[in-house]
Amino acid sequence: MEKVRVVAAVIVHEGKFLGVKRSAQAKTNPNRWEFPGGKIEYGETIHQAILREVKEEIAIDVLIKQTLLETHWQEFMREFYLTYVLCVPKAGFKIILLEHVEYGWFSSHDFETKSWLPGDDQIPFNLKNSNIIG
Repeated sequence: MEKVRVVAAVIVHEGKFLGVKRSAQAKTNPNRWEFPGGKIEYGETIHQAILREVKEEIAIDVLIKQTLLETHWQEFMREFYLTYVLCVPKAGFKIILLEHVEYGWFSSHDFETKSWLPGDDQIPFNLKNSNIIG
């Protein structure tokens, strides 16, 4: 079984977290909301992958704060290992969508209005319970 290592950046700013929306033409999970991230490339650390993926998807630099959660699951003869990493944007950031069609800043109260990827939908509860967001 192939093992796939994946990272997701939970970017928090002014008490809200950033979500990005996949296009209607996405190969998997079209029109779903997610955290920026993707596969860890050969030889990369989790932190290197986070910095690269965020730059590739939304063109900003972030500061890594801490690992939030690690999870794994099996799907289509592959085993996925996903690490969520808490980040903050560097000063003066401006989001430019390079792979998604929309972005938004969400509190734990208003994220339920969107359709999130499985797993990502639980992160706001974890953030709220740890007082990271309101």
